[in-house]
Amino acid sequence: QRIGKAGDYFTSVSVGNLFGRILAHQFLQFRAKLGHPAEFAVFEFG
Repeated sequence: QRIGKAGDYFTSVSVGNLFGRILAHQFLQFRAKLGHPAEFAVFEFG
């Protein structure tokens, strides 16, 4: 297995869900500052 804690390398997804939870919290704050629009899109380019 090349990916994961026992593999050659691991990513934040391999470590746990904390990073995603922090991002989700930040996106909710952004949406609130925009006045809770009905549509709110997040684009990830990486």
